[in-house]
Amino acid sequence: NRKKVAFIHTVGVAYFFLATFGVVYSCIFIAYPVVYTEPKDIQWRSICLIYVFINIIGNYFLGILNKSNYTPGIQVTDPPTSWKFCSVCDRYCPPRTHHCEICKVCILKRDHHCFFFCQCVGLRNQRYFIPYTYVLMFYFLERTDPYK
Repeated sequence: NRKKVAFIHTVGVAYFFLATFGVVYSCIFIAYPVVYTEPKDIQWRSICLIYVFINIIGNYFLGILNKSNYTPGIQVTDPPTSWKFCSVCDRYCPPRTHHCEICKVCILKRDHHCFFFCQCVGLRNQRYFIPYTYVLMFYFLERTDPYK
């Protein structure tokens, strides 16, 4: 089971990088010189594309580097009544903490397990996941505009 999850994580990350780099390369070096005849159009669109690409990659790496795992600093002998006991981790966890069966840890404000991020999206990395998905969505919507 652990090998399957590792394989899915590897495929997800490889797909993300291949698709992103492939689209950027094909737009700058193949599509733009054919579609646009003015050098200013090619320059302007290439600059915008590189800006969006840097934004996507930056949010991706910041989302991966900031983990939402709950790691207790001080062992609480008498936890607050709002805290719940996680039988898998064998410790008390704050409210809105959920255990992930894939990551095998408790996650603060867990949203979901993301195979592109190779970890759970939660409290500390959701602020990078949301702009990452919105910029990616708008980028692909702009690429597939049928009215161009």
